[in-house]
Amino acid sequence: MVSRPITKLGPDLGRLEPLGVLTFKVTVWPIDLLSAKETGMAYFMYNDTEYYQNVAPDLLTEELQKRIFEDMREHGMTTTTAYVVPVVDGKFTLTEHDDKHLSFEKTMRLLQETDLMAPGLPLIWIWGGAYGPEVWRGVLDEAKRQGWPEIVFYVSDEPGDSERARGVRADMRRINAFRSKHPHYNLRLTTALGSSRCIQVAGHYYDLWIGCMAQRIGETGVIADAAMQKKELWVYDCMAAPVDAETERYFFGVWAWVLGVKGCSHWTYFAQNWLSYVYVSKEELIPSIGWEAVREGIDDYRYLFTLKQWVEKAKTSGRLELAKEAESVLADVRKMVTMDNYGKAYHHAATLKTAELNTAYHRPRVEPDLPITAYDNIRKRAAEATAEIRTALQN
Repeated sequence: MVSRPITKLGPDLGRLEPLGVLTFKVTVWPIDLLSAKETGMAYFMYNDTEYYQNVAPDLLTEELQKRIFEDMREHGMTTTTAYVVPVVDGKFTLTEHDDKHLSFEKTMRLLQETDLMAPGLPLIWIWGGAYGPEVWRGVLDEAKRQGWPEIVFYVSDEPGDSERARGVRADMRRINAFRSKHPHYNLRLTTALGSSRCIQVAGHYYDLWIGCMAQRIGETGVIADAAMQKKELWVYDCMAAPVDAETERYFFGVWAWVLGVKGCSHWTYFAQNWLSYVYVSKEELIPSIGWEAVREGIDDYRYLFTLKQWVEKAKTSGRLELAKEAESVLADVRKMVTMDNYGKAYHHAATLKTAELNTAYHRPRVEPDLPITAYDNIRKRAAEATAEIRTALQN
């Protein structure tokens, strides 16, 4: 029932006047939709705990971080970044914290308690490259003892300009010496590669690329570069507007599916500015429409991944006609994505000179000819095709 308050004052305060009744019809499909974790996709948001402390000195607490991890999990995230420092007051420690970051041990414990991370996916340690052999060995040894997820070191953010390029070369000399001496750690490195120049200058140093698809004019070039250099490709966008629900659903859903990337993320969960997807206070976590759309995109991905699994089961069972019919749905998903349009939308907004925040808030639709209804329609068709294969194979 839809209603409104009769009055804000007087004896009728709190009473509601009925306006009408909305009736919804819900179809429950006989399928077991795979979870975001079961897809193996690395979905995450950059999560710098320093921003919480900047809002209020007592805001950064274990209770808050637990709520944030739970919120991430409920929105489809399957891993995260760790902004933690294992050196406090000049001493190595995994249990002590400074005033801007929780301790390493506490962060890892909260991740386990909230069940945020998917099995087999790594944790991105943002400050990994900032330390040296003793700290690295201490962290990695403890990770092995405690059964923590793989910790991938993030080294030198977006190393595209000459100064950062010099820094990353110095970092790599130290890290590669450590790797040579301790090969049993199988240490992997990553960073955000925010431009073509980043890839050209420093891409070869890293095992896992987090490529900025918006700043690159074409997605196809990044994908080709990663394949040529045998790099695992994740993606991020650090200039997307939290009010742009369609782009969020597209980016985390059909776009990620068609491109075949292994991870998808944004900067930032919260950063005290106009790029925050969630607004954090002591009382509550306030989601933007973009944050809710992120979950919608991940749900789209889940439907497509589930259908793909059933297509493979149909093929294994010799039911090729079922598989062929279902694959037509996946073929139509590929038609929803025009390669290189994502970057073109960013660069179109960058040419505008009349407004601030152009690349975030003035991007055109990535797929201008794609009806908004296409997202729900493709999800419905994926569910129907999955149900048809499931029923046929069980009879």
